[in-house]
Amino acid sequence: ISAECADTELRRFMRRAADLIGASQTGLRYRITPNRVHAMFEEGWTGPDLKSFLADRNRDGALPSEAAGAIDVPA
Repeated sequence: ISAECADTELRRFMRRAADLIGASQTGLRYRITPNRVHAMFEEGWTGPDLKSFLADRNRDGALPSEAAGAIDVPA
């Protein structure tokens, strides 16, 4: 999340769904983890909900494959 990001909903979401792995003057880096995603599922989120939320807020308009893979649940 860039330092200039004013999206408080995104910041709140990332604190719940991911581990903070780095901070610098340019912003914060998070890693989505299976345990955190599982907790989000228990709160009522679905995989498509999580992916959509993140993709909508990604400056590239797409969800990185690593993030999508952490959210996908094997059948």
